[in-house]
Amino acid sequence: MNLFGALAHRRSHKQTAEVLGRTRTDGDQPLSGRATPRIRDRGAALVEMAMVLPLLLLLILGIFEFGRAYNAKITLTHATREAVRELSISGDAAQAQSILLAAAAPLDPTLVSMSSTPCDEDTAGDPTSVTATYPFTYSYLFGQATITMTSQAVMRCGG
Repeated sequence: MNLFGALAHRRSHKQTAEVLGRTRTDGDQPLSGRATPRIRDRGAALVEMAMVLPLLLLLILGIFEFGRAYNAKITLTHATREAVRELSISGDAAQAQSILLAAAAPLDPTLVSMSSTPCDEDTAGDPTSVTATYPFTYSYLFGQATITMTSQAVMRCGG
């Protein structure tokens, strides 16, 4: 221990602070130099949260709406594949329509539409296709908007 350390050890905390150039002027400020929250700083966290919270909520809303749209697209694609499979095997467009609506059960069945190319004995081996469309409505901060989702599947007639 050097001479300054021995002298500082014998002095009181107040005298040591004065020797080091730190004086205790604020009742909330300790001698160690570490700051504690002052009265004027206590609202800073609230202001920061008020600035960040709307952005965080907007991000969460965007993630939620993207998930809904992605789920609707996957459901429509699956339903289209099931419908074209039925059409290629049976050749019945009405049966393919009912299969499409059954497979797209999570979506509103009154909004799902289907178009197809014919598949019969004369076109065996030729490709047939089913195209399904669905108007998806998503919400955003100031309202709603609609996009049209389309899915197409192709399969060879006769299986």
